[in-house]
Amino acid sequence: MRGRVRLGAYPSAAAHLFPFLFERAAQRFPGVELVPCEGSTRELEAALRHGELDLAVRPVLPIAGGDVLTCRPLWHEPLVAVVAADARPIGGVFRLADLANRPLITVGENTGSGPEHHQTPLAFEQAGISPNVVFHTNRPQTMVAMVRRGIAVGVTNALDMTTANTAGVHLVPISDLPSGREVALWWRTDRTPSTAHDAVRALVAECGPPDFSGLDRSR
Repeated sequence: MRGRVRLGAYPSAAAHLFPFLFERAAQRFPGVELVPCEGSTRELEAALRHGELDLAVRPVLPIAGGDVLTCRPLWHEPLVAVVAADARPIGGVFRLADLANRPLITVGENTGSGPEHHQTPLAFEQAGISPNVVFHTNRPQTMVAMVRRGIAVGVTNALDMTTANTAGVHLVPISDLPSGREVALWWRTDRTPSTAHDAVRALVAECGPPDFSGLDRSR
């Protein structure tokens, strides 16, 4: 088998997937060239639409527009609160209502559109809560740095935090968000996949979900 597969992923998913994929692809499919790319959720969607990527790993939300893209679910990432070392809650968990009046940092772009379609704002909306979001970031270390200084509480997907230096903060489960964020593998429906594309899709599924068993990480 020979071929070239351009695979995109958001950064924390790339950290989980890419080492496994490169190792296994080299062992099983030495004739397949795997071309990796990192990007935000919206950037990955645009790259798929413009033919710049063959496959992309991105969250189901924000919803991809149109009907040219399809996906296969991969895993669910729990959402967690990121708090300063001296702000760990009694009982070790938060509910969304506990975060309602706190200044929050969440995942997303600091633009006039986009963040409202991410999982975190939607979770608050579905609970009838208007969060006090003071900043959006796609950089886990920015969130950690601001939380560590007590500026705000972070709310993000757990995988982001497993790839960050969390010294000086706690990751706290949010009890009324059991399923968290759904992540899927995306591709175009209007193009016939090659055998190389099918092989890489199978490897992505084989890699499996990240391990969140050690979610309550205290440093």
